[in-house]
Amino acid sequence: DSIYFGNNYFRTATVSVKNPKLLPVSAVQIIDLGSAITDAAGQVSQFSIPCFDQKIQVSQKTGPLDGVSTFDLVAMSKHVLNVAPFTEPWQFIAADINKNKQVTTFDIVELRKLILGIYTDFPSNTSWRFHPKNFVFTKTNPAEEALPDTIQQYISPDADTTFFEFTGIKVGEMYCCIVSGKASSA
Repeated sequence: DSIYFGNNYFRTATVSVKNPKLLPVSAVQIIDLGSAITDAAGQVSQFSIPCFDQKIQVSQKTGPLDGVSTFDLVAMSKHVLNVAPFTEPWQFIAADINKNKQVTTFDIVELRKLILGIYTDFPSNTSWRFHPKNFVFTKTNPAEEALPDTIQQYISPDADTTFFEFTGIKVGEMYCCIVSGKASSA
């Protein structure tokens, strides 16, 4: 049911964040909903959202080393050497450590510096990259895509709940088993 207050209708909006293997990503800040943070199921529901175009943006800047190991360096090396090229778009995004829209030996060096403790964070990137779940990669090199980290959609007074669904990619993590702060057993 809609809540009507003053001249506005208010509804529920649910934000969901999962990694490319559909595991929930917790502790993601929903920037446009104040201090809302996704829970262990990778979701947050916010009640009393005004019914009009809403822009939702997500962010997570913590844990650059979460889920990252030397196995990731090996996977990146195999891709760069064309021994085992990446097959999924998220792998290109995760491996583009310096965010220059290509995966090269420079990305391997940057990740190695993080693993060795020379860096405490990625100098040119964030720990996580996000895009709308329904985003379609169109380029041969997915790292060249301009990833939108926001969703703008109309919240209708006729709908019970409006869903904003995001995919979260952990930068530097080539096996996609991190669900924010800890590796998954999946």
